[in-house]
Amino acid sequence: MSSHTAQQDRPAFIPPGRWEIDRVHSNIAFSIIDPTHLITVSGRFDDFEGMLEADSQATAAGAVQVASISTGEPQRDQHLQSADFLNAEKYPQMRFSSHEIEAVAEDRFRIRGALTIQEADHEITLTGKILAQAADPEGSQRVALEADGALDWSGTAVRLAVTATAKRIG
Repeated sequence: MSSHTAQQDRPAFIPPGRWEIDRVHSNIAFSIIDPTHLITVSGRFDDFEGMLEADSQATAAGAVQVASISTGEPQRDQHLQSADFLNAEKYPQMRFSSHEIEAVAEDRFRIRGALTIQEADHEITLTGKILAQAADPEGSQRVALEADGALDWSGTAVRLAVTATAKRIG
């Protein structure tokens, strides 16, 4: 596998196919630590989508709607959506696109990619684990996974945590 290509051979632990994140059974959470202002904030995004392609190559991509940020404090949410921070009006989405997906153990993986915030790419490595694979009551194949990673965004430490169930759609 080369980190210079956008796609890699499918790691053996990822079942082949096209997988779509099931938003009802998934969560994208974050925590922010701003050492300059001694602020720690945790929250989640309520409106998101994601896809994992795992045929002969493996890729992952996703997006969150910035306006869906939720910290449990509406006034803070509005401030985070404002031009002071994420500027949801001008930059309505944050996007992720993988550069490399690799197995690090039988059920563990690493995804390297770019998180685009306000049209600027920030490199991030997510480490994760496959939690389960099974057919749902309707017979559709599902996979449950978790992954997390951290990045520095303009001097602020941001940690992302994804817990997701994905359904095979192809």
